[in-house]
Parts: sequence; C-alpha cells; structure tokens
Amino acid sequence: MAIRGPVIDATNARYIKHPPGGSGWLQDGAPLDSGTAHILHNNLSVLSNENTRHLGNAVGPGKVGLVETAGLWLSPGFVDVSAEAGADEYGQHPWVVGKTAAAFGPYVPAFTRLGTSPAGMWPRKVRVMVVVNKSATAASVLTLMACLVKGQGSPLRAPVVAKKKTAVLDTSSGKRYVQLDLSPDAPLAPSASWPSDSPGSGAPSMTRVCPLWVWVGWLSNDAASLDSIISISAMEIAE
Repeated sequence: MAIRGPVIDATNARYIKHPPGGSGWLQDGAPLDSGTAHILHNNLSVLSNENTRHLGNAVGPGKVGLVETAGLWLSPGFVDVSAEAGADEYGQHPWVVGKTAAAFGPYVPAFTRLGTSPAGMWPRKVRVMVVVNKSATAASVLTLMACLVKGQGSPLRAPVVAKKKTAVLDTSSGKRYVQLDLSPDAPLAPSASWPSDSPGSGAPSMTRVCPLWVWVGWLSNDAASLDSIISISAMEIAE
C-alpha cells in the first residue's frame, strides 16, 4: 500500500509543516526527494505571498497643533517647502520632516499583484499605521495624510503614485489607531540602477529597480496643541 503525504491544494494555499514534528531539521547538503522539494516550493510560495515587510517606524513627535506648524512655509533653509497655488491638500501641506511629516525609504517594492487595467505586475500595497491621541477640543480636526512617491523629495516635488488621507474629529477623542492603505494600481517602470552582489572579487553588477519612499503628514487646527502623534509605522502587505 502506498503512503500518501500531504496534498498541495492550489486553490486554498497553506503552509505544510515539513519535516513532521519530532523528525528534526532538514540536514544541510542532504539530497531532497521530489516530494520534499515540492512541499518546500509550496511553502516558499505561501510565505512569500503572505509576507509583511516592515518599512519603517517613527516615535512622536508628540504634541501637534497650530503653534507647531505656524510659519513653516516661511522658515529659512527649506528649499523643498512652498505652497503650490491651486493644489489639493497634499500640495498645500508643508512636508517638513520632524515637524509635520515623517519619511521612510527608499525601498524596492515587491511586484506581486497582477493587474488588468492597466495590465502588468503592480507593487504591493503599503499600510501606514498612525497611533494618535485626539483631543476633545470643540471643532478640532487632526488630518493625517500618506503618500507613496517615486523619487527623492517630498510629495511636493516627487511623483506621487498613491495617496490617502483621513480626518480624526473631536468626537473621536482619546487614543486612536488610524490605518491608511496606499495602493499603487499600475505597473511602475524601473527608475534607478543599484549595485547587486557579484561572485568573486569583480565589480558588482547593476540592477534596474524602482525605489519608492513613504511619506506621512499630519496637520491639526487645535490652537491649544492638545492633539499628539504617538507613533507611525509603515509596512508592505500582500492583499
């Protein structure tokens, strides 16, 4: 009688524990039978698809409000900070790192989403999680914005490939976890060459990549500066 192992279901992908518990780890350099190779290939595919890659984390900056953002457009030394006439909120926002914004990158996205309109491989979505403490000040609003940009510079200068914003109102006072998902729903062409590993002592070869940056901005109209940003995290997700 043949002994049948685990069945790999292409419809409902799952991780198959191998080797079974108690039989030890796979020995380095040991030959693999075809069944084991099939299982390992399945597991690598499942783990790659479900991978959540952490892109960055920032703590603070703490209290935010009208006082913290006043005059930023006129601050000396900021060559990348100027209001754009007729622009939307993203173009009007002063993206000053540490004061009204945080930035993570560059990173090379994983092109694992198969798109049809337009056709091609799309980058994975990026999830931004912002932990805030919203004040109960009447009519106060804490606006959170996130942008995925292709190129160096803030969303005022670099091409924006995905953006998202939300408003936390005074009716939602207290500690809140705000989620902003960035979905670049289009193929992106390589825009830079990065060195990659080369065997031996030769010069590294160059690989064409599409580096991206994650920008997160905030703005509060609370005159008492009772709103606060506790932490910001950005991660690449597969969904």
